[in-house]
Amino acid sequence: EDTVKEAGFTPDERTLLTGDWAGYIRVWDYDQRTLIRALKQPGRVHSLLVYNENLAWASGEDGVLRLWDFQNGEVVNQLDVGVPLTELGISRKNNLLIGLTHSDRGQEAMIWDIVPDDSNPEPTLRLSLREIIPGLDGGHDWNNQGGLSVSPDERFVAVGYTTGYIRVFELESARE
Repeated sequence: EDTVKEAGFTPDERTLLTGDWAGYIRVWDYDQRTLIRALKQPGRVHSLLVYNENLAWASGEDGVLRLWDFQNGEVVNQLDVGVPLTELGISRKNNLLIGLTHSDRGQEAMIWDIVPDDSNPEPTLRLSLREIIPGLDGGHDWNNQGGLSVSPDERFVAVGYTTGYIRVFELESARE
């Protein structure tokens, strides 16, 4: 159950976050190689994405996407997606968060606009669903879903599969 599913550094490379099958997001001081804190969420951690020196998104077994202030150990925002997001990616230039999921509708990519929440004095962000890209099945088995990558120019997102299948979409139009 301690299988580490995800890992990510903060932009300053001083802190490393890991997410595991036991449901923990562990916050590590990378320079000292010591555990700072362990954050618990329901079920396995399916995906983890570090946003900045304080915030990270994580999706778990319960289908809830949480925005953690990992420095304080608190959830500052959450969104019930209904199913776990197996991968997360970000386009900082376009202020977009991309999540891969598998549901009874098949595999999908969900794209949200990242909107600063000015009504909240705490550092938080809210998500506004922009697009759902259906039909990403790469062999009709969700276990075939491999990974997600945003291109360096942040124009495209690639979805890979363990079957060797790859699909590439333009972020702005969501077209293949």
